[in-house]
Amino acid sequence: MDQIIKSENRTSHAGEFETSIYLAAFPDRLRAFTMEAYDRAGLNYESQFAPDIEKFLAHDRRSRDGGLKGENTRDRARQKEALLATAEKGETIVATATRFFAKRLKKMIAKAE
Repeated sequence: MDQIIKSENRTSHAGEFETSIYLAAFPDRLRAFTMEAYDRAGLNYESQFAPDIEKFLAHDRRSRDGGLKGENTRDRARQKEALLATAEKGETIVATATRFFAKRLKKMIAKAE
């Protein structure tokens, strides 16, 4: 995978790896963006939560001063890494995983016979 995935966080949520798979499998479910548009949106994951989000975080035992500290920085990094994603990379990842699982499954079946 090192030849395919260029980002530092190989399997980060919504990063290059995951976004590439989605571009290959579900392209109509993704939105294109630029980092300029991301920055203009002024997203803030450390404060100004809607009441339903506050309720979720309380249930999930996270708080503004706990589990989400620094979330904006991490989210921006993931967004930047997602820009490295391509459908071709996703197709390669899915094909590689499929071959891997097929090979393992064949071995399991052979041992069971």
